[in-house]
Formats: sequence, C-alpha cells, structure tokens
Amino acid sequence: MTADSKAILVAYRDLAAIAKSSDAWNPASLSESLTAAATTLQSARGPDAPSIEVRVPHVIEGYANSDVIAILLPVIENAIEAARPATVVTIAYSLLDDGEHRLRVSGESMNEPGSDRIYEAGFTTKDGHEGLGLAAARSLADRFPGAGLTHVSIGTKVHFDLVLRARRD
Repeated sequence: MTADSKAILVAYRDLAAIAKSSDAWNPASLSESLTAAATTLQSARGPDAPSIEVRVPHVIEGYANSDVIAILLPVIENAIEAARPATVVTIAYSLLDDGEHRLRVSGESMNEPGSDRIYEAGFTTKDGHEGLGLAAARSLADRFPGAGLTHVSIGTKVHFDLVLRARRD
C-alpha cells in the first residue's frame, strides 16, 4: 500500500470516527458537519483548546459534502492541535471572482508550518503521529480537476486554503 493510499484510508477512518461520536453530525449540511467535527476535535484538545468559528454554507454546488469534509477534517485537526491557547480557529467559505470556491482554515499557530514538506506522507512534527493528515487532505483534493490545497503564513497566523473549481455539468 502506498503512503498516499494509507493517508486516504486514515482520513476516511477519522471521518467515520468523528461522525459516529458526534450527536450533531448531519451529512446534508456541510456547516453543521464541520461544526460538529471541529467541536469534537476541540474537546479532545482539552482546556487550552482554541475557540471555533465556522462560516460555511450547507452545500457547495458540484461537490459532495462527504468529499469536502474528508479533505478538510485533517486540516481542521492540524489547525486545532497547533493553535495557540485562547485563540480562534476559523473555517470560512468564500466564492472567488472567477467562480471558484475557497474554504479557508485559519489559526494562530504555535509552530511554523514551513514548506510544502508538511504535505508529504510521513512528515510530522508531533510525537505519536504518522504524518498522514495533510498528505491525505492534499491527495484527496488532487482528485478533483483544478482543485488545490495550499497554505500561507503571515507571522504566526496560518491560512490553509482549499480551492475548488466551479463545476459545470
């Protein structure tokens, strides 16, 4: 099994675990599902967890909610784990001028995310982690033509952007 295949399986396993453990899970609503997942991950972090703010629609036209959630879940987990205490992790949607959809996960990080190595399967800065989350997220995003998962750091603020091309049938 390749590292990418393993990463994808891990992402879907994590998605299933979050779905099962959350009473608020609603796959018909992207907003409610991401809120439930983020709240579950926030609780796992403990008392120094960041606040969570979710501003996304119920659906993104042309994309299954399960696909968008599977891509974003490892990114959200990474943001919550890396966030400075008493800060906010934001998950926000915007429709770009060219019709593309952008989902941005932002937070104040305790760590410098560095280069694109963070998307390599096996790369991790955390004890006890396999370094598969962001690799899985990027691999899943790459399945969609014109989609991309990138990040940018501005000081301690880190933005992860999932951009999905407008789909026309």
